Amino acid sequence: MDLLKVTPEKMTFNSTGSPVEPELRPIWRISLLTIILNKLCRGSSASLKKIQVLYSLIASADKRSRYLSEGAFSDISIRFDPLLDKAISLGLAEGVFSLDTAKSVVLTNKGTLLSKKIYKDSTLFVFEKEFIENYSKSEFSDKKIDQILYNGII
Repeated sequence: MDLLKVTPEKMTFNSTGSPVEPELRPIWRISLLTIILNKLCRGSSASLKKIQVLYSLIASADKRSRYLSEGAFSDISIRFDPLLDKAISLGLAEGVFSLDTAKSVVLTNKGTLLSKKIYKDSTLFVFEKEFIENYSKSEFSDKKIDQILYNGII
């Protein structure tokens, strides 16, 4: 019997629905990146390494609380997220970000506007914004990013 030549009499598909977690949605990542670049990065721009470290730190409740209590020398496992690169690509295509000559990701006027709208809405990124408000743009220098990432190795 050749299964490819058999036509079923009745075929039914049932959608059970499986919601995608907000953290897996590209728009969630793009939105978080706009507030990270706007509030924590000088010139609203950052290298890909800095973006990955800050995103990993801010996106996780456990990492946020450990950094708040222990600082840059705490044993925080930083994960480089491949979906973040995809979100950056989508943000570039949508004009939310641009790349400068040093290949740093730069927040555009459109991205700044999105960041301001997110900040005005008190129901969005509540815990992330609370964490971000504890730090200035000078907190996360390249040296501090390396301390967080390499945890005393260098």
